[in-house]
Amino acid sequence: MSPTFVEATSSPELVARVERGAAAAASPVADALVTELSNELGEALVGVVFYGSRFNQTAGPRSDWDFFVVIESYRGVHRSWLHARLNSVLPPSVYRREVALRDGASAFCKLSLVSAADLDRYTSSVAPDSYLFGRLSKRVALVFTRDELARRRIVDALARSVALCAGWVLAEATADLSVEALAQEGVAFSYRCEERVEGPARRRKLFDADAEYFRDVYERAVAAQVAAGAVQVDVTGLMKRSGSVAARRVEQAAVAAFVRRSRRRARMRWFKNIATFDGWEDYMLAKLERHQGIGLSLSDRERRHPFLTAVRHYLRLRREGRLSGTGREGAARNSP
Repeated sequence: MSPTFVEATSSPELVARVERGAAAAASPVADALVTELSNELGEALVGVVFYGSRFNQTAGPRSDWDFFVVIESYRGVHRSWLHARLNSVLPPSVYRREVALRDGASAFCKLSLVSAADLDRYTSSVAPDSYLFGRLSKRVALVFTRDELARRRIVDALARSVALCAGWVLAEATADLSVEALAQEGVAFSYRCEERVEGPARRRKLFDADAEYFRDVYERAVAAQVAAGAVQVDVTGLMKRSGSVAARRVEQAAVAAFVRRSRRRARMRWFKNIATFDGWEDYMLAKLERHQGIGLSLSDRERRHPFLTAVRHYLRLRREGRLSGTGREGAARNSP
């Protein structure tokens, strides 16, 4: 159960700032993808969100282009009953698509499919893990919406995502926080909730790429928390949670339980991706080489048994401490 004040407390000012940040920049890849999806899905396509390293310009030359694809329902889009069921149980499902560009080139896109209903749920205080709101709390671009109602729905989800990260970090904090420290820890929160091959330096790089935006949105998220009476700000600008010491300990225990649950569900998604993501093995090998300097190659036998291979390499990487998100890092537990 989440701390009672982690209710995605938002405000018109936060929504407006998030919407300005999500203004779509020109992207031939995004344009080509939207055209293909619109032709295929028609009215079932609710919206497309461009995010990740290609968007914030921290990508390597071999990085895929990342998109959240919001759809009306899984049954209307997935051709396989199994894939529809997997997505409804543990959204989003991730797929890879090669998109043809007008100049004759092509780009590999990683598509995370999520229904509009699950978008609402997974960016709310009842979200069972951080996967969606952690990613959508970063600066993203809204490159397509079906209509104005869909636009408002997705923008509200983006604003709630920022508010949720702020709420979880404040619930855990054992020291007073500045807006700067809150913003940095908010950006890092989704990394702490998963075991990822990117190291801690990736979080700082991501923050630095959009530092002004993060400071702005987290300042507005704090203002909403202050207005709700959940946070107090002293004359120096430092924030601290309201409530008794006993209540704070209960909240901190709830955060720890949420982080553990998010990590478990993240591991489940890793193995689900093997079933949905064409070329998942090569994608992960490239990621390991890019972020960890690990050069691996898989034998034909290993490729014939991807689940067993994934388990073996996952356990080895975890044993060697190659995965981030396995410890308690962060500025929220120290004085800023």
